[in-house]
Amino acid sequence: MSEETRLILEKLDNMQEDIREMKQDIKELKEDVVVLKEDVAVLKEDVAVLKEDVAVLKEDVTVLKEDVRILKKEVKVLRKEVDVLKEQVTQLNSRMENVEGAVVRLDTTIENKIWKAIKVTGEGHDFLKMGVEEARSMQVKNEWMEIHILKLESDMLRVKEVVGIV
Repeated sequence: MSEETRLILEKLDNMQEDIREMKQDIKELKEDVVVLKEDVAVLKEDVAVLKEDVAVLKEDVTVLKEDVRILKKEVKVLRKEVDVLKEQVTQLNSRMENVEGAVVRLDTTIENKIWKAIKVTGEGHDFLKMGVEEARSMQVKNEWMEIHILKLESDMLRVKEVVGIV
């Protein structure tokens, strides 16, 4: 064999080795492409699922926004109602103070006026025990006069309260 032929054969061997390596590389590339295609298919499925999930989330967010809007309206209404309740409580406290004042005045009236009437009546009974008919007659008149005076004083006190003098 000539030198040229040997060189050609050597180069052919090198080329065959290169072709084998290229075939192996192409085979590996094809396998990688298959894997990539599978991965892309999985990714496409995942993206489709994500899109569906995002659509559902958007709907949920829309519903939540509407719920928040409604809640804000309800909170405004509740605040107004609380303000009304506070005003009513203030009015009730004021009325309660008036009632307490009236009770104190009533207690005072009972102590001062009615007790005096009971005392006068008791004194009248003492006179009756004495057995003096004249004292009895006079005492009855006196009792009626004192009771009448006490009633007039009580009426006058009410008039003063109404007018605002007391």
